[in-house]
Amino acid sequence: MARRAIGHGGALAGKTAFVAGGTRGMGLAIAELLAENGAWVIVCGSTSASVAACRRAVRRNKLPIQAIELDVTDADQVARALKRLDAQSRAIDILVCCVGRALRGSALETTVEQWDRCMEANLRVPFILSQAVLPGMVQRRAGLIVLISSIWAVTATARRVAYTVAKASLSSLARALAMDVASEGVRVNAVAPGYIDTDFLRSSLAEANPGRDVDGMIAAAAAGHPLGRIGRGADVAEAVLYLARSDFVTGQTLIVDGGLTTRMALGDFAKAAAPASRRSNARD
Repeated sequence: MARRAIGHGGALAGKTAFVAGGTRGMGLAIAELLAENGAWVIVCGSTSASVAACRRAVRRNKLPIQAIELDVTDADQVARALKRLDAQSRAIDILVCCVGRALRGSALETTVEQWDRCMEANLRVPFILSQAVLPGMVQRRAGLIVLISSIWAVTATARRVAYTVAKASLSSLARALAMDVASEGVRVNAVAPGYIDTDFLRSSLAEANPGRDVDGMIAAAAAGHPLGRIGRGADVAEAVLYLARSDFVTGQTLIVDGGLTTRMALGDFAKAAAPASRRSNARD
């Protein structure tokens, strides 16, 4: 769908946003919506290919988005990049950290090296980015940090031990940072998406279920959601925009999952296990 050209107006006019992991998927959807609402947006990706693809999309959609290549695992690189942006009068008003790495494996399967890599991508990197932008935000007594977490921050399933712990810790990081800087006028929140239809989700499903039809698995997942569908990148972007426009929400994790984590699965099991006569009476 073609997007409209953006002028200088909008709810976020005059704001500069930095979206780490914003060259594709959910991150790009967030960057586009912030730009559509008036922000100048800088996105970073870890590969030249993702940055080049983002730049093509930006030119096509005529959005005020600048794409750069940056290794966000390197604190020195991050500091230098932000210093360059500051020299261009691009002090960061909004940081969105949309980076991470999924890892499957139980406590018996996950190696210490895998655990460390998962924690680095999902927890250490958001801390590096937050720590880099906070001094400027504190000095200006204004700013917002949004950490993209996951529904695994609030629930759990088998064979996701490192990822579940990392995302739960990320929501804890948002709460702790929020309390550190609330008196300085800076807000910190997390957004926890559920199943979002992205290339990343589809490739993960294909990798975990060789030979199975990905569209069929997506449809089955949608049927399990109370709202009857899985999410879109735009759903997550709207949650970030809400936090960017609010000034009285901090230290929270906003769950964007179509009601999935609220659904009482044990109740479904009990219903399925009930004798046929009881199920019939219940329907009557």
